[in-house]
Amino acid sequence: MSFDKTITFFVNAVQENKLLSEEDICKMKYGMQVTSNEVIKILIFLLLFGTIRKLDAFILSFLVLATVRSFAGGLHFYRWSSCFLFSLAFFITNILILPNIVVINNSLVYYIVVLFSIIITLLFAPKPSKHRPVTQKKYIYKAKGTAFIVTLTWLLVLFTFFKYSQLFSIGIWTVTLQNIQLMISGGLKHEKNVKIV
Repeated sequence: MSFDKTITFFVNAVQENKLLSEEDICKMKYGMQVTSNEVIKILIFLLLFGTIRKLDAFILSFLVLATVRSFAGGLHFYRWSSCFLFSLAFFITNILILPNIVVINNSLVYYIVVLFSIIITLLFAPKPSKHRPVTQKKYIYKAKGTAFIVTLTWLLVLFTFFKYSQLFSIGIWTVTLQNIQLMISGGLKHEKNVKIV
C-alpha cells in the first residue's frame, strides 16, 4: 500500500468515526503528507550523499537547516517535485560548490554572517506555509524569537567545534542560504504576494 493510499485510508477512518473536526482533519492530512514526503526525500539524499562520501556534510547541513527552518520558515512549494529539486540544488550548492569556491577561514566573514542572520531573522521570520498559517502576534513573536536563538546557537556551535574546517564552511553556507531564501520569500507580512509552483 502506497503512502497516499495509507493516509487516505486513515483520514477516511477518522472522518467516518467523527473523531476530529473537518479543519483538524485537513491539518492532520497535510501533516501526514508532509511527513511522508520528507521521509522519502531525506532517504534519497542520504543515499546520494552517502554514495559520494559526503554523508557527514549532509547530516550537518540538514540538521542546521531543519532546526532553523522549523521556526523561521522560508520558501514553500506546492508540488513535491519542485520542493525536491529545490532542496537538491540547495544541498549541492552549500555542500559541493560554495565551500570549494569560497572558504570561510576568518573571523570577519563569520561576524558578517552573524550580523546578516540577525537582521534577516528579525525582519522576515517567520514565513510559514499557507497550510499552517501563523496569525496571532504572540505566536509570531515566539517563532521569531526561537528562530533567532536557534540560528545564533548553531553559529556558536559551528565556531566552537568546527572552526575554519570544511564542515564549518558548509554550516555557515547553510545558515546563509537559509536566510537568503527567507529574505526572498518576503516574510509573513508578504505571504500573499509570494506564489511558488
